[in-house]
Amino acid sequence: MGGELSLESELGKGSRFFFTIPLSPADSDAVAESSRWKNVKSLAEGYHVKALIADDTKVNRDVLSRLFEELGVDVIEAQNGEQAIEMIRAHQPDIVFMDIWMPVMDGLEAVQRILDEFGRHKVKLVAISASTLKHEQQSYLDAGYDDFISKPFRFERICECLANLLDVSFEMGEPEQAHPPTPEVSDVGMPEELLAQMKNKAELYEVTELREHLKEVEALGPEGKRLAEQLRALVQSYDMDSVLKILEEIESK
Repeated sequence: MGGELSLESELGKGSRFFFTIPLSPADSDAVAESSRWKNVKSLAEGYHVKALIADDTKVNRDVLSRLFEELGVDVIEAQNGEQAIEMIRAHQPDIVFMDIWMPVMDGLEAVQRILDEFGRHKVKLVAISASTLKHEQQSYLDAGYDDFISKPFRFERICECLANLLDVSFEMGEPEQAHPPTPEVSDVGMPEELLAQMKNKAELYEVTELREHLKEVEALGPEGKRLAEQLRALVQSYDMDSVLKILEEIESK
């Protein structure tokens, strides 16, 4: 990648490894497109979507299901490609989000079976995988998928995918205000049980339950109110990575 890996080491004290990589500036158009979906609240009135999630890992299904349910999307689930085909026959979903690597029948075999049985236009097919390699993503599209979404799932990318493939519209919330300054985490004395529960809900994108826990945070005093306000803004934009980062910083104190 044209970068440089360096090492600094001192006997008895330790070592430091670091690297530099020359990267091109981000595509401003791509950044703008992603931010377009930040204030989505739900499907607009009159739009109905049924989505099938096929993934052998329950936590992945749970996370994606939570995102869809918040949007007002009906969700059905399958644990492998074979079950996914049965679900398409029985429930006729509008769109399928399918993991590539699954037991019994993986996503690559399943997409061919689906295209053979239902044709190209019966249902939209989206590949999901932890891989971000461009050539692998292209291979999924070449195999017959209409789009690709990487893990961990991002709310904005899910909305973009639904809009592009199903031509749906969304109800939008108010533009996000600038986040208030984050309180010093050392000033917030959060009970261990509450902290553990909030981390779990954030990891699973259980937004409704997480908002309830924020009421408990507010009861911790002035600093708790400031922290709850900060976290509530992040939850509103589905930025669970930032929520978890703050909670982990509190946990490390």
